[in-house]
Amino acid sequence: MAAENALFGTVPDRYGYSRYSVVVHAPLEVADKVQCFRQEIGMPDFKTEPHVSISDTLYGLDDLNVLKATVRELASSFTPISILFSDPPFSSRTGLGVFEVQSTPQLLKLRHHVVQALSRIIKSHTTPGRSYWPHMTLYQRASEEASGRAAASGPALDLGEGFDALSLDFVGLMGMPGEGTRRIIEAFPFAG
Repeated sequence: MAAENALFGTVPDRYGYSRYSVVVHAPLEVADKVQCFRQEIGMPDFKTEPHVSISDTLYGLDDLNVLKATVRELASSFTPISILFSDPPFSSRTGLGVFEVQSTPQLLKLRHHVVQALSRIIKSHTTPGRSYWPHMTLYQRASEEASGRAAASGPALDLGEGFDALSLDFVGLMGMPGEGTRRIIEAFPFAG
């Protein structure tokens, strides 16, 4: 694996990315509702596409093509996955709001296979003692005012019961964490 980046991926690698992850993205109709919610609470500039992370934060990549081939192979061995929101789905803490996602057997199986396959080719940052927390981030680093508006309106946000994820997406962070831009490097359709 590539030389360790200081503080797990704060330095862009030779591809220009400081961090990577494997995710499933929400469909456009969900993403549009999330962006409207962000407008309402005063965070229209938070542009991260609504997604559920499957992997932990990844860094220290040697070969982009090897990683892409691994994610492609993983996607081809799974059918589309149903992402189900918890009940109630909205949850918030200081500066952060999410829709909680159920830890279904299908989701946990996908995560297990992704983590196992990627552990051989890229470093992964996990917080010791913290287990997998499936969720879809609505906003983060919100001001006190935006957090207050979100806490008041978030519980009424209707994104349905969940969504069907049709692809396993490999994303990278161009630039520095908190300042950079997330980019879908490649989306790999699930089988069938």
